[in-house]
Amino acid sequence: MKLYRNAIILVVVLAVALGAFYFLKNRTTEENDNGSVTPAKYEKITDFDSLSVEKISVKYPDKEIVLTKTGDDEWQLESNKELKLNSSRVRSIAIRMSSIFPEKEIEENPKDLSVYGLDNPVLATCWLSDGSMHQIMIGDMTPTKGAYYGMVPGTDKVYTISTYDAGGILVSVNDLKLTTLFEVTMEDLVKLELERNGQLVFSSYKEEDEWRLSHPLKAKASYTRLYEIGDAISQFQVKAYEQDSSDLASFGLDNPKYALTFGTKDNEYRMLFGIEKGSDIYAKMDGSDDVFKLDVSLVNFLDVPIEEVVDSFVALPNIMDVEKVVVEIDGYTDVSEIYVDPEDSDKDSFKFNGKDANVKNEKGDFLYKKYYQGLLTAGIRDEVDIDGNPQGDAEVTITYYKTDGEVIKIEFVPRDEFYYYMVRNGEYTGLVVNKKKLSANNAESIRATRQALVEAMEKEAAE
Repeated sequence: MKLYRNAIILVVVLAVALGAFYFLKNRTTEENDNGSVTPAKYEKITDFDSLSVEKISVKYPDKEIVLTKTGDDEWQLESNKELKLNSSRVRSIAIRMSSIFPEKEIEENPKDLSVYGLDNPVLATCWLSDGSMHQIMIGDMTPTKGAYYGMVPGTDKVYTISTYDAGGILVSVNDLKLTTLFEVTMEDLVKLELERNGQLVFSSYKEEDEWRLSHPLKAKASYTRLYEIGDAISQFQVKAYEQDSSDLASFGLDNPKYALTFGTKDNEYRMLFGIEKGSDIYAKMDGSDDVFKLDVSLVNFLDVPIEEVVDSFVALPNIMDVEKVVVEIDGYTDVSEIYVDPEDSDKDSFKFNGKDANVKNEKGDFLYKKYYQGLLTAGIRDEVDIDGNPQGDAEVTITYYKTDGEVIKIEFVPRDEFYYYMVRNGEYTGLVVNKKKLSANNAESIRATRQALVEAMEKEAAE
């Protein structure tokens, strides 16, 4: 197996997790003097319901692919109506196109679109059941090959679009042929398990809209990492079947190094993976005699470490869903009462130990929100310690009371002089956090933001 690129994947996982975490921070710093909220710097440039798409066109300079929906989840190619299509692959065009966040704004009112390959672009169009139409123009790749240039017809801004989004739209007819092993998407899956060298690496299941681990620990799973696995499964294509598969040892399938089990509500599958050969890997379905080749690039996840499958946050309750927080730290028991207006942040209201806590810093930011961010920061794990065994009393406890009645209690139990075990609702999570995250020397910690909040409240009360 190719060396697993831990550093790159960790950056991706952290970027996604921090994107959710900094929702609160972005909302705070973007408040205007009049109390209105300025939108995020890069909003979606496409935003529609992918399930309502009835027709898709991907028009290249020299050809056009037109796809029409003929049933609940059936599509046909207008130029060859008899060709069997991979409906999940067609559906993914609509999904990718329906919610595009640009990576960066490049130029406004460009004078020369040819610089970006947008003078003669690929034009993708989706027609919806309500009669509306949505389009995106995709040009050349950037010089670093890390993104594509793109813009919405009729607008004046050029953006960069991720290769993931653009690549999912820039399809060929061969891409759409029914050659995949499974017509499933991540949304269809309810179970994922990975075995390596005969040992179970992880077992996960979908509970409502959340993925959780049942082995080797009970914790929230990283949706980003599991999504990559689910997305790979949806792209599994047989490159070639072996004519003679009687000698499984010659393919490394007599004693497979890897096994992947995944299931939907109706079916469960188990794939076995053998040795690599060039750019391919041999595989077979458990219980089947057929051996086939897959593109090895689709199974980079087979060497994923457990640390990347566990979510980075012990808890990430959105402040808009929380009505009370109780924090026990350094002998204090601090009780916060929270009201956040979903439409007007100027109407947000906070109480801290029964007192008005609607104080702001010199930048106009609510100090209570900084404090709340400190609570969330404390729950970002630094390590995964599967064999940990928390003993003794917690030094810090954070209890969130959500508006829907759910209670989330996080206890920080010392592992040693440098780290805390994190226990959620009485159950060890397998997550460990460095004590420095909670130190008063860290300006974003619970202790530092609490001190700033209390001092500002006392100052305002004295005036």
